[in-house]
Amino acid sequence: MNTLRNRRILQDLVFLHKLISNQISCIHLSEKIHLSVPYNLPRKPINKIFHIHTSKTNTGLHAPMNRICQEYNEISTKLPNIDIFSDSLPKFQSGILQLFSV
Repeated sequence: MNTLRNRRILQDLVFLHKLISNQISCIHLSEKIHLSVPYNLPRKPINKIFHIHTSKTNTGLHAPMNRICQEYNEISTKLPNIDIFSDSLPKFQSGILQLFSV
């Protein structure tokens, strides 16, 4: 059985996947997702796909969309074979669950 933290992370990432794949239609939340675009072509692969906004307060730092995007950035470095943009939801979920079962 997964811990409560792992279950929350899984549900957050499933929500992000549904938001990106337009299964959840909310323009206000979609506007808060920002992709990290490098200024020049990097030699190393890009590990952090989503840009996390900096904030001076804890409320802004731990805002839901910042937290969810940061969770995905951390998991994408551990699991490079998971792609939130092209994987189906069951494949995406099973990949994340494999990380938690290790």
